[in-house]
Amino acid sequence: MHTRLYLMLPSIKTYVIGVILTASVLLFSVLSAFGDTYAVNVVANTQNENFYGIDTTGNFVVNLSNSLNPFNSSCGGVSGASTCFATYYAGQQNPVYSTTAPSLNWDNGTACTAGTLSGICNNEHELLGGYLGDVKGVWSGTDPLTDFLTGGSFDGGFINALGDAVFINGANDTLVSVVDTPGVLLHELLVSAPAPVPEPPSIWLVGLGMMVSAMTLRKRRNYGRVRVKKITRPGKAR
Repeated sequence: MHTRLYLMLPSIKTYVIGVILTASVLLFSVLSAFGDTYAVNVVANTQNENFYGIDTTGNFVVNLSNSLNPFNSSCGGVSGASTCFATYYAGQQNPVYSTTAPSLNWDNGTACTAGTLSGICNNEHELLGGYLGDVKGVWSGTDPLTDFLTGGSFDGGFINALGDAVFINGANDTLVSVVDTPGVLLHELLVSAPAPVPEPPSIWLVGLGMMVSAMTLRKRRNYGRVRVKKITRPGKAR
């Protein structure tokens, strides 16, 4: 009994290590899928226009007033307009023009700094400009590897509590929108979401776990197998 237990110990240790390694890889892959991702889009190339604000759902407004032709101005079909605003509603490709700013539930964030960076913050979301190391750009945080959004500069902008933002990139003379698409919270996925169809990386990881388990079980059989040598005792010849 003691001999058999001793022979099984290496296989149990190998099996536990295999399970821990496989679980660690799976957990890292799952957690990495829940970080925020951002869609960065150039709204306009201009030196005269600027953002008026952003609301709680990601709708934002561009002030076009400085771009109006003083001799033949027109805004949304209104001739002789002295002011003009373009409202970009979430999910719509073309803006809506008006001579007055729309009444929206504004959520523009507040000015903030983080180390060498400065910009705008709201509900733990950040939109920052400046240098991280030798790289100048606009960032969603202070990690130089994962938080880089685009090159250029941050010259004013807004960010709402969802993480959607707009800003002026003065280095490129562009108006830029940033749409935050956060991952589902892990506890919500485990509690309420239906089981998803495994994606190719997930299938590969599951296969890796099965392979590791099979290898360790095979070693367990080999370690647990005791060879018994048949000994023939000399006896009287019959």
